[in-house]
Amino acid sequence: MPSPIESSLKPREVEEWVDLWFYRPVGYRIARVCGRLGVHPNTVTVLSGLLGVLAGHLFYYPSRWVNLAGIGVFLMADLLDSADGQLARLSQKVSLWGRILDGVAGTLMFTSCYVHLCARLMRSTGHAWVWLLGALAGWSHSFQSSLADYYRLAYVRLAVRPEEGPMDRSWVLRRQYERLRGVPNGFLQRLLLAFYIPYVRRVEVVSPNFVRLLRRIYDEGGGVAPAGFAEMYRRLNRPLMKYYSLLATNLRIAVLFTCLLLDRILLFFLFEALVLNAVAAGLLVIQDRQVRRLLGWLRSGVGTPETA
Repeated sequence: MPSPIESSLKPREVEEWVDLWFYRPVGYRIARVCGRLGVHPNTVTVLSGLLGVLAGHLFYYPSRWVNLAGIGVFLMADLLDSADGQLARLSQKVSLWGRILDGVAGTLMFTSCYVHLCARLMRSTGHAWVWLLGALAGWSHSFQSSLADYYRLAYVRLAVRPEEGPMDRSWVLRRQYERLRGVPNGFLQRLLLAFYIPYVRRVEVVSPNFVRLLRRIYDEGGGVAPAGFAEMYRRLNRPLMKYYSLLATNLRIAVLFTCLLLDRILLFFLFEALVLNAVAAGLLVIQDRQVRRLLGWLRSGVGTPETA
C-alpha cells in the first residue's frame, strides 16, 4: 500500500527530480493543511495564479531586491501549483475542470511575466521590437508546455494508469462543449473548455500519427487496448519523459531567474525561442517514430515490445 505522500504524486516517471526533492514534499504538507481546513483544490489553484501574476509584476522593476522578492512570490505560487494537484489526489477530487483551471492559472502566471519583462525591456531600450520577441517567446513557451503536458498525460493514461480514463481528444471535448450549451451554471465549464480545446488541438495538428493511434484504440478497438500495448507504450516512451521535463517549468524558471538577476532578459527570450524550440522539434520527431512503431505493431498483431 503506497504511503500518504506517494498517493499524492503522479507516476514517478513523469515527475521531475526537483519536484520529488522539493516541491512535492513541501506541497504535500500544504495539501494536508488545506485538507484539514476544508480548502478545495481549485481555491489553491486560483491563489497560485494570483501570486504568479503578482510575481510577474515584480519582475518589471530593475531593482535586484524587488526581483528577489518576485522570485520568492513566484516560488510560493509554484508550491501552491504543486499542492493543488496533490490535494486533489489525496481528497479524490481529481477532475478535468481542475486540470484545465490549473493550466489557466499557469498561463496567467507566465503571461504576466512576459508582459512585464517586455515592458521592462521597452523602458530600458526604447525598442518596440522587444514585444515581438517577447510574443514569440511566449507563444513558444505555450506550445512547449502543451506538448510536454499532453505526452506526459498520454504516458499516464496509456501506460501507467489507464483506469484514470481515456486520453483527451479535441473532437470529444468539442462535443462536451456543445452539450453544455444552455445548461444552468455551465458557463464556467464552457469557458474552461474554450481555453483547453485549442491547447489540445495544436498538439494534435503536429502529431497526426498519434491521433491515428488514439483512434485505433478508442474508436476501432472499442476503447480497449490489446494485451501488451501498455507495456509496449511504456518501454518505447519512458526514456522520453525526462526530455519532456526540459519543456516544463523547472529548467525554464531557473533560466528566467538567472537572466532576471543578471538583467539579461533578451537571453531568456532567445533561450525560449531557440533552445527549447529545438528540443521540442527533436522530441516531436522521436515521438512520431515511436508512434509509428506502435501503429505497425497494432496492425500486425505480432512481435514484442523489444522487437517492435
